Amino acid sequence: MPRRSRRAHEAARAEPPVAAPRKLPLVLDSGEHPEGAIEIRTIARHQATKVYRCPGCDHEIVAGLAHVVVVPQEDPSARRHWHARCWDRERTDRESAFRRRRR
Repeated sequence: MPRRSRRAHEAARAEPPVAAPRKLPLVLDSGEHPEGAIEIRTIARHQATKVYRCPGCDHEIVAGLAHVVVVPQEDPSARRHWHARCWDRERTDRESAFRRRRR
């Protein structure tokens, strides 16, 4: 019967990796919109620990699902959690409506 290599034993005894410090959500986009300045943050799967309701489709954003948070800079308490695709659709619609009003 062949023997195991020492490297396999050493790797098994190695200490587990140290967890990285928790970071704030990544800021995707920050800019001027018709309703005012907003900040868009991505929430990774491991950071999504609560259930929210998406204002775009009115479905739940379940815990463990990556999504985006839209934060108005003038009123951070009015932040909303969106499915990424719902927000993309909403952002496109808002920008189109803003361009039509400017003509």
